[in-house]
Amino acid sequence: MRSELEYLKFIRDIRDNQTDLFERIKLLPKKARSARDNDVETDRLLTFFRKGKLKKFFISDGNDSRELTFFEAVDSFECDPNTPRQKIPKQYYSMLAKNKAQFDFTTSGDVMEVKGSGEKGGLSNERYVITRLKTKEFRKYQGFTDDDEEYIRLVLRGYEDGVIPKNTTKNIKKKIEKESNPLKVLAIPKKTIPHNILGVERPKQPVVSSKREVILSEFLTSGN
Repeated sequence: MRSELEYLKFIRDIRDNQTDLFERIKLLPKKARSARDNDVETDRLLTFFRKGKLKKFFISDGNDSRELTFFEAVDSFECDPNTPRQKIPKQYYSMLAKNKAQFDFTTSGDVMEVKGSGEKGGLSNERYVITRLKTKEFRKYQGFTDDDEEYIRLVLRGYEDGVIPKNTTKNIKKKIEKESNPLKVLAIPKKTIPHNILGVERPKQPVVSSKREVILSEFLTSGN
């Protein structure tokens, strides 16, 4: 199973062995952007957002925008050090707008929902997922490994801390309603919840008060 630790080690290797490069990375300005040729079928824009302690990746093809997992994002960003840089095309701005809008939609109302904003549908989805993860049949299932049990604990803490977006919860509820096998139920949040979210500590202030920041974007040209 892939782990973020391999990328942490990669960054540490750069810090220890390529100090000049590490310093350049540290000094990259917010909203940094670049473009390069890629084997994608259509032009796409990948954007990394941060809002408080919440970090997310979105990709747009010009028509729609969708969220990427951490590993999907790093696979898309990865390229050879000598890859030629291309010019930023005009459609960059419209695609960035779609990524921003999708980020705002996905993260809207997360903390207010947990605190009791009156959005009964959202609260119902969250309550359903939490209840399923706390049922005796699920928690006492003997097929779970120690890592599985730790993951369940992290998900429940994520709901307690208010860092799991309501639309993510809605998708989880839709899928686990159709499953009774505990292993298949557990696999759904593992595939749906972005990995980095569950490492977020309890926020000192509501996430809704944090400002959305564009950290960096990369335009992937199809060459068509």
